Amino acid sequence: MGEIMKTAKRFTVMVGVGAALLSAPAYANDAMLLDWETIPVLRNNSGQALKDLLNSTPVGQRSVRVFDNLSNTTVADFFGTIQIDHVFADYEGLLATTRTVNLVSQVQGSAMSSGAGIGNFALDPFAPDSTQPNPNTGFTQAAYLVSNVNMANEKVYPGSPGFRSPASGNSTAPNIRSALFTLPLHRITGVEMQRDAQLFGEDLFPADHKHVPYLTRFNNWGNNDLNNTTVAGHRFAWETTDQLLSRDDFAAMVTHARLRGVDDAVLFQPGVIGYTKAQMRGDAMAGWNLLNIVFELDTANDGVNPQLVTPSIDTLTSGVTTISEDDGTAWSGVVNDNVLTVLVSNLDEDQNSHIITLPDEIAGRAVLTKEFEVFGGEHQLIEFGVLQSQNAWVALNIDNDPFGISSSRAGIGVPEPASLVMLAIGSVLIGLPRADRKA
Repeated sequence: MGEIMKTAKRFTVMVGVGAALLSAPAYANDAMLLDWETIPVLRNNSGQALKDLLNSTPVGQRSVRVFDNLSNTTVADFFGTIQIDHVFADYEGLLATTRTVNLVSQVQGSAMSSGAGIGNFALDPFAPDSTQPNPNTGFTQAAYLVSNVNMANEKVYPGSPGFRSPASGNSTAPNIRSALFTLPLHRITGVEMQRDAQLFGEDLFPADHKHVPYLTRFNNWGNNDLNNTTVAGHRFAWETTDQLLSRDDFAAMVTHARLRGVDDAVLFQPGVIGYTKAQMRGDAMAGWNLLNIVFELDTANDGVNPQLVTPSIDTLTSGVTTISEDDGTAWSGVVNDNVLTVLVSNLDEDQNSHIITLPDEIAGRAVLTKEFEVFGGEHQLIEFGVLQSQNAWVALNIDNDPFGISSSRAGIGVPEPASLVMLAIGSVLIGLPRADRKA
């Protein structure tokens, strides 16, 4: 790889001998990256007002949240008279799956919205979930199957107690920030890997099901292991000089998520003091759109056909490692026409570089340039082209700062404001939408 420009501890991460391909979602470049708080809430007495609002929203971008058990009259008057594209249920606790089953039946039986993507918060087919302290908590695979949803909505909140962490003594990650990065990607990938799974003889997560996780940069609600300071208005606050995910890291997480099959995302609270929702959305869009040009390539004029390098997890697929919790590294890629693009990330400490070794073969072509040294805290975007004489991939360009937003990992991480939590408590009593998205 040439001369090493700084002294660094070196590791090797092997990723197997080959990588299969997965067709990229057809609508990937049309992602909306929805703001959770701005998705309108459908209630039994609000249908007409929502129709008036959504009639001016283009078809394909009409989404609603549902907290209530909807009456058949509401369903007929609303879903029966306007096309809705996404229905995000928020049913938690006892009977959550039963309520979801009923909602799915109502919407899919409606005159205008039968084709809507329907999911429930935190309901996904990845179970048991090894990213959790207890893998056997939360919805089961059977819950996803019997609910009849067609959209996976896993919660991806770095910092939540729903993820293992070195701070809690239950993660093998080399530092906190790498766990904040690799374990969320592990969960996203675990969901996507259920595409070929069967349960009770039925397809668990068919190809036409949408994959739309809830994302944020940080949320430590309920996590006393990441709670070391006091900030007015927040019950939990964690101050650090170098262990938060930077804005670049969050953008990279979104890029990796897209390269691992995610179709869109719902963005929650930003989670860092001084970091605005507008900045979070901008960073997420920067990550999502980073490789639009690759996804849109059609140099042979035979149609656009991007293919994702099959997402895999070291603990799930023997011999193929694309996410390493132990090392704090991840890589993801996409092939289109004669271009292969790979994003490699290393969230280990700054002094610890890792040599990432790509597969011997990707998309039927040998990989001649396979080893890349990535310094701690760095993301590399690697462009490959084809050496025609050998029909093999060779690296053409390496960008060590593909996002260029901010690499600072200092700051104070928080969950949603306490005022929203109090609203959430009251909403349970009076029927308003809950504002908290607890981990």
